[in-house]
Amino acid sequence: MTTDFAEKNRQVFEKQSRTYRSEFGKVVETLINVVKNKRTWASDTWTDTKAGKGKEIKVLEYACGPGHVSLVSSRFL
Repeated sequence: MTTDFAEKNRQVFEKQSRTYRSEFGKVVETLINVVKNKRTWASDTWTDTKAGKGKEIKVLEYACGPGHVSLVSSRFL
């Protein structure tokens, strides 16, 4: 039973992965813009801010999703 469930689960995600970019492209673009433009809501300490200038900045990544937030925010760490 577990093997059947795992296989069906794999098939569903395999199918979804083929259309992810086209179906969620606008959502991803919006998410990227929000993270870029509103990131000081989460913290004022980034490499391009007064509070973060010259500091080593560390973050805890939860690994949720395909990494869009990490990719965008990494340029400010």
